[in-house]
Amino acid sequence: MKRIYRFLAVGLLLLILGGGYFFANLTIFERTFIQLNTSQKVGYIPFENKLNMQCDKVNGLMPKLTSSHFRLVNWNVHKGQDKGWQEDLARLSKQADFVLLQEATQHQNLNTFSTALFVSSFSFKDLLSGVKTFTKTQPEWYCGGGVAEPLIQIPKVASVMSFPLEKGNSLLLINVHLINFEWGISAYQTQLEQLFSFVENHQGPIIISGDFNAWNERRLNLVNNLMQKYGLDAVTLSQDERVRFLGYPLDYIFTRGVKVVSAASEVVTSSDHNPLLVEFELE
Repeated sequence: MKRIYRFLAVGLLLLILGGGYFFANLTIFERTFIQLNTSQKVGYIPFENKLNMQCDKVNGLMPKLTSSHFRLVNWNVHKGQDKGWQEDLARLSKQADFVLLQEATQHQNLNTFSTALFVSSFSFKDLLSGVKTFTKTQPEWYCGGGVAEPLIQIPKVASVMSFPLEKGNSLLLINVHLINFEWGISAYQTQLEQLFSFVENHQGPIIISGDFNAWNERRLNLVNNLMQKYGLDAVTLSQDERVRFLGYPLDYIFTRGVKVVSAASEVVTSSDHNPLLVEFELE
């Protein structure tokens, strides 16, 4: 019995020391870090704070998307901790028009894209982590923000971008990384409602893509009910290699006003998630 108590005491001490080390090197930002890098000389000005989402819009005229055919990659890159992510990211993005990353850092960069939107809520040992979206053109407006994890208080973040189309409407592109460490769905629902505040009045095509952490029936039902309410459909993958937890896929792509030409996922060893690839046309 004394051995058991000693073992538990040592385990508790190691847990305390590990937690102390983690939080000593952790910085949670008071204000969400949002950085838009673009090769074009386009100015943006703040225009709205919506449900804890900070938004900027272009200060001037914005070219419209002329193409209606696109390729998109979605991938949780595990903060670049696994060997080979650089090669896989370069390969996957070679033919892509949009690349949406979760658990991205300031070190995931793609020089072949003119625009990158990075949204982060914290840094660990000076390494920022969040969602990053690469595009071939600049958005007319963009937003970023998050909701704190109930247990660890580190916010999970998302970004929203709008691209004007020749038809007069716009493409809404949302990159999500949803709440994970919560057994209930209160904070999870809050984050979803935050994002759907942009969806409810949008008239054009929509793509919502990312790591949904929908690892139980309640979470998945909430996601599906909201998607159904606003007319979005889950993309069906011809080859489904998505990572699963408790039997549930974590990564999804939902669309509205979009014709999916092809969609699949593939196995990689350069992250703890497998990338999703979709080719689509605007309807």
